[in-house]
Amino acid sequence: MLYRRKDSPYWWFYFYDDDGNRVRMSTRERDKKAAGREAARLRISYNPGKRAKTPLEKIKERYLQYSRSNHPPSTYNYNRITLDRFCEWAGTRPTDTLTIENYKEYRLLSVKKQTVNREYNSLRSMFNMAVSWGMMEKNPCHGVKRYRIEPVRKAPNYFTRAEVDLILYKSENYLHDIVLFAVHTGLRRTELVYLQWRDINFGNWTVAVQAKDELNWQPKSGKMRIVPIPKPCRRMLLERKAGTLSDFVFANQFGQPRLHNLNRDFRIFLRGIGLYKKGTGWHTLRHTYASHLVMAGAPLKSVAELLGHASTRTTEIYSHLSPSYLKELTDRLDFTGEGVARLVTKSGNRDRKS
Repeated sequence: MLYRRKDSPYWWFYFYDDDGNRVRMSTRERDKKAAGREAARLRISYNPGKRAKTPLEKIKERYLQYSRSNHPPSTYNYNRITLDRFCEWAGTRPTDTLTIENYKEYRLLSVKKQTVNREYNSLRSMFNMAVSWGMMEKNPCHGVKRYRIEPVRKAPNYFTRAEVDLILYKSENYLHDIVLFAVHTGLRRTELVYLQWRDINFGNWTVAVQAKDELNWQPKSGKMRIVPIPKPCRRMLLERKAGTLSDFVFANQFGQPRLHNLNRDFRIFLRGIGLYKKGTGWHTLRHTYASHLVMAGAPLKSVAELLGHASTRTTEIYSHLSPSYLKELTDRLDFTGEGVARLVTKSGNRDRKS
């Protein structure tokens, strides 16, 4: 019997084999009539001992084609690297649950649990799509659990005001301008890379962090946000706009987004001026923006909106930087006993009047 599935563009059918087992198969046809003919052919030729399995390499190629069309470039590149590594390791191993478990343990020898979980997500997504396309009957990741990770909230690294001054004084060319803009707006690296002149409102000096459909890119949260542009950045932006024909604010020498080596160049620069330490990188500029806002008394909710955080829980890592934040809460406590004293006094006054 033919039927449609929500997760597949093809017609499926099911029947019962000689042992009474229900068998479901994809016709890989979008047209119902063609699907009916293919279902009849598959039913006649069905042999449970000789069913052909789609090679893992073919599944990977089909999924990467899908990922290139439906995911941001960064996600596609991550999927490509992750799945190439898995396929090379898997070789001729059977594509089943045990293989997935063994691969998790293999990867854990060289990377952290967080990384293994992220790679597992890519594998699970690929196999889910393979099932929906009729290339597999069952996702081998079903029943395989991610590693449990206890959340550890650490105080973020950030640059002091003196360190930011030194960075801006020592840096040159594009690095100076993009660092200046980063510490005054808190934009993520990719948000800066894909920033275009049309995103900047020179009338009220704000920047719109928004999706770029033509570039197949969107902000991490998926939502647009408006961020004010402070005065120290305004002259720099006017000078850059007057001296370029590119659509991108911080374009490379070819007028294209500076997609590569930005974080590497920044770390090399920090080593050169003696400010590099483990964990320091481009994202430290974003932490610097948020940290100094909180130390200046900005409410966490406002900082979360500026950073594009979906929840203030993410922004709470900066709360320790604001002494007044906790002081305002503890000042609400009042265990002086004066309330009871007032009651006793009033009771005594009533007794004397009577």
